[in-house]
Amino acid sequence: MVYYKLKPMSRLFWLLFVFASVIFLAHYYIVGNAVWGDGRYYYVYTRSAIIDHDLDFSNESQTHPFFFESNQTSAGKLFNKYTIGAPLLWTPWFLLAHFLNPAPNPDGYQHLYRILVGLGCVFYAQLGLYLSYLTVAKITSPKKALISWLSLFLATNIFFYSAVDPINSHSAGIFISSLIFYLWFRWKHSLNQSSVIILGLLTGLLAMIRLQDIIFCLPLLIYLYNQSRFSHIFTYLLGIIIGFSPQLIVWQLLLGKIANPYSLNQETFYWLRPQILSVLISNNNGLFYYSPLFILAVIGLLKKFKQSVWAKVGLTLFILQTYIISSWHGWWGGASFGARMFLSLTPYFMLGLAWFLSKNIKIYRFIFLFTVLNFSQILYLLLTN
Repeated sequence: MVYYKLKPMSRLFWLLFVFASVIFLAHYYIVGNAVWGDGRYYYVYTRSAIIDHDLDFSNESQTHPFFFESNQTSAGKLFNKYTIGAPLLWTPWFLLAHFLNPAPNPDGYQHLYRILVGLGCVFYAQLGLYLSYLTVAKITSPKKALISWLSLFLATNIFFYSAVDPINSHSAGIFISSLIFYLWFRWKHSLNQSSVIILGLLTGLLAMIRLQDIIFCLPLLIYLYNQSRFSHIFTYLLGIIIGFSPQLIVWQLLLGKIANPYSLNQETFYWLRPQILSVLISNNNGLFYYSPLFILAVIGLLKKFKQSVWAKVGLTLFILQTYIISSWHGWWGGASFGARMFLSLTPYFMLGLAWFLSKNIKIYRFIFLFTVLNFSQILYLLLTN
């Protein structure tokens, strides 16, 4: 019976994947590229490892349109502060392009590589949203979860980073954080050493996608502690270390030591001067300014805070992320569309929004207006850049 209930939603997942892929391909056709900004630094990891069999980015940094700064590290390598989690997830798609490429000497720069990596990013984002839907449907109701799923995709900057500009870390972050949410909910009554180490590996991978997301380990650690599962705590931490260890190896190879490259690049946090209001409501990529729907999601988490452990988890992670992002020297996220550094919270935003929804028709009117606003902002951004 469950199979037949979920089957229509799986068809919707594929429909949304096709829709987002068409948007991505249309944008690619018009612009002629999909790898720019931070995406360049992630992409060169995959390209260099597979094509050149090394982590020397000197050739990539001088190749159009992947140009970036040629600063040397003490290990004699080109400096790249970005992490390798997203590039690892892109590897199967890059290899598929390599296999299908008809060119006699495929070099990883042809359009086929960028297109398939982009489609892979679209797939990860849509799969993450679908996994979140499956979990939220169990916690709330299928109808509310469905409306929340579609609303978040269409009326927030999730659409931009999962369809228009997907070759970045955010689609991977949405996928892995949603997978952790899905598996934790599924296994919560039957956690064993195997399931706990899988969750640890995934948490390590999530941190390897974006370092700030290491905080996703805290709710599960607290949960295991409250359950007096001390051996599981050790196993979970071991899984995180193993999952994150490839990043430590890459830092050693690139930097000559295990160190955070952001600090080496003079980038820092101002913990006593967090720009919380700016991060949330500023016209400089404020979370609620660009995507007001997130306000309703946070209200939904607050509404259920006393009744649900999942609301406590979601709201705690939201508060921690807000503090961390607002303390970062570049809290606005650079050349960003909205507050993209929050997008790993997607499963909890979906849950909060589902809790907020009611039969009041005015709420659905708001969602429609937010969708129109979101698409208008994206169109304006594309026409003015």
